[in-house]
Amino acid sequence: KVLYEVPIPAEAADVEVTAYPNPFMDSVNYIVSWKSEYEGEGRVEILNLQGKEVYREPIQIKSGNNTVFGRWLVGTNKTALESVYVLRVMASKERIASKKLIRN
Repeated sequence: KVLYEVPIPAEAADVEVTAYPNPFMDSVNYIVSWKSEYEGEGRVEILNLQGKEVYREPIQIKSGNNTVFGRWLVGTNKTALESVYVLRVMASKERIASKKLIRN
C-alpha cells in the first residue's frame, strides 16, 4: 500500500519502488527498478521530514534497465529517531523516485 508518492521526472516514469516491511522497526529493505537513458553515478538516500539525510548509499546507473537492492539498519544511525522518512533515489541531481517509510 503506497501512503505517499512524490511526482517523478518523465524520463523515469516506469519506476517501481518496494520497501518492506513498511512500517518497519529496526531495518527496512528496498528494491528500486527503472529504465534509464542516463549512465553514471547515483545514490539512494533516506531523509527525515526536516530534509536531513540519515542514510546514503552510492549506486552505479547504467543505460537501460536498473535494479537496486538495499537495506537500511536504523541502529547504525543514532540520529534516526523520527517515525516518518522518505527514501529517495537520485541520478546526478535528478530524482528518479521517492517513497514514504514509516517506523514503528
